[in-house]
Amino acid sequence: MHGLSLCRAIDLTVLDGYNALMKELDKLFDLKGELCAGHLWEIVYIDNEGDMMLVGNDPWPEFCNMVKKLILYSKEEVKKMKSTNDSSKGDQL
Repeated sequence: MHGLSLCRAIDLTVLDGYNALMKELDKLFDLKGELCAGHLWEIVYIDNEGDMMLVGNDPWPEFCNMVKKLILYSKEEVKKMKSTNDSSKGDQL
């Protein structure tokens, strides 16, 4: 599952925030609490402009309007992407 698109539809309108999203993804992929614990995985999204960003820093309604694709990466993969991206600003990868 490392760095693969989720390839599943998730109705964000029935979720009330990032915690609910993490719980839903954790349940959907049977991660046994690993996603919610935040030790192994990062949720990354592609926005409507094609930028890759970390989930969690935008207000929930704004995120729901921008997100086009969710991707689960290991924390190590996210660190590598951040270190190789010279134009890294904020949470943009």
